[in-house]
This record gives sequence, structure tokens and C-alpha cells, in this order.
Amino acid sequence: MHGRVTDSHGRPIAGAVVEVWQTAPNQLYDVQDKDQPEGHLRGTLRTDAAGAFRFRTILPVSYPIPNDGPAGQLLAAMGRHPFRPAHIHFMIGAPGYRTLVTHLFLDGDEYLASDAVFGGPLSSSAPAW
Repeated sequence: MHGRVTDSHGRPIAGAVVEVWQTAPNQLYDVQDKDQPEGHLRGTLRTDAAGAFRFRTILPVSYPIPNDGPAGQLLAAMGRHPFRPAHIHFMIGAPGYRTLVTHLFLDGDEYLASDAVFGGPLSSSAPAW
């Protein structure tokens, strides 16, 4: 994975802090799984003079959000699944700039058009409200 951090005019931001995190192949983040070491599949990098960063990781996987409470009941009532498409989170900050928190999704993921968190097409079994 590689990228470049720039200002709104396309000028590189050197020394920006880029924090990244993702789930493990078992569909859990390190904070959800006592068997993963602390900080597993998380990293903190700084951009170089050109605003560039680069890291190597495993492919992220799709995972279900917890669906054993009210969120799961709401999803079920709407005929929706609890899955998030595979993605990597980013939090990017630098002095004098607002912090950006975002994530990048993998193209072709089966849940990309129906993310449990951000929506998408409803299933044909969803009730009409």
C-alpha cells in the first residue's frame, strides 16, 4: 500500500503522521481478540519529504459488525446483513492541518454495495417502510 499526503493545493506534507489499522483474517480487530497481540495489524508511519508513505500488509477481510443487540435487531428488521466490506482505516494528521480519519475499501468485495454501516441497496426481502 502506498500513498501521498498533500494539502488542498497538491503540495506535499512532509512528516505527516499516518496511522493505519485493519482486521485480522479471523474478522476481528486486535482489541476484540485476546489471542492477537496488542497493536496487531496497526502501524504508525511518517511521510517523507515528498509527502509519500508506503507499507506492506495482508489483504483485509470482510467482517460482521456485532449483531446480537439493537443494531442486529434493526438490521434484521430491514432485511440487511451485518457485514462490512474489507477495508483499511487511516488517520492522518500534521501540525496546522485538520486530522483526516477515513478508510479505503477493496474493489470487488462482495459487500461493497451493501455495507452494514454505510448502507447500499436493500435486499429483496426487506420490508417496505
